Amino acid sequence: GSTQDRIPFQVVSSLLSVLNHRDPKTAAHSMRVADLSFCLAQGLMSTTELYELEVAALLHDIGKIAVPDAILLKPGRLTEKELATLRRHSRIGSELIKAAFNSQSVVDTVRYTGCRYGGDEKFPGMLKGSEIPLSSRIVTICDAYDSMVSSSVYRKQMSREKAFSELFRCASGQFDPALVDRFVRLVRARPEVDETGSSKEDFSREFALQVAQISEEITKSFGEQDFELLQANARKLEMAAEKNSNSRLKTIASKLKEHSALDDKNEVEISKIMNNVVELLELCQTAQSGLLQIHDETLI
Repeated sequence: GSTQDRIPFQVVSSLLSVLNHRDPKTAAHSMRVADLSFCLAQGLMSTTELYELEVAALLHDIGKIAVPDAILLKPGRLTEKELATLRRHSRIGSELIKAAFNSQSVVDTVRYTGCRYGGDEKFPGMLKGSEIPLSSRIVTICDAYDSMVSSSVYRKQMSREKAFSELFRCASGQFDPALVDRFVRLVRARPEVDETGSSKEDFSREFALQVAQISEEITKSFGEQDFELLQANARKLEMAAEKNSNSRLKTIASKLKEHSALDDKNEVEISKIMNNVVELLELCQTAQSGLLQIHDETLI
């Protein structure tokens, strides 16, 4: 069967929504890492591999649903014991993914993300250099970069340039140097957005709720591969975006409409639709967290 049969998007989005419920910051981070990984891998992988990479990047932190809040949300430094618990989460993650999908490449990508390119004296048996799957080397860089440029309970966020020089400094030891070069070139060429991923377009509460509702319908119809319904919902979304003059949303909606209208749905098209759906979910996340911040500020 096709990759989509083995890795149904419905299962991916269910796992992601569980993570989002458990830890919204990690879910938003995972979406950004998937977006960066896809960008970095284009031209290096086949469409099927790109789809598998994107799923693995979306779920690379899924094991965190098994980490206790006391560790996950702890503002101070973690103790050795707590760090060991956190490290175990990637093992738990690959077990979860193994149970959910019949895809060794997704399991391996998650399992080997974080392996040091130059090897690790403490763990001499670990994969190193080109033994580490290309997909894992890609996710490792994107994961590290996004963690550096986002603020977290552990540290203040860095500027893009500072994060780039950190990647270069750790190339060879931690990261694949050729991929670091490629990554920095690609990211420099992209417009800089704030951490929430938005270029500051506003969502009113009503509009955000409306978008969330339509997006849920879109995700569901995509999971069920009902492209006619998906197209109708994409049209609905496009109209809402036009009415609220939100250009980013309008772009996503029209791409969704266009890709779901094609008669011949090969893996390339389905992969494109999946990217649009992921981008849409990311935008919903942004809108909702933006509203929560506004709500918090009015409470203070």
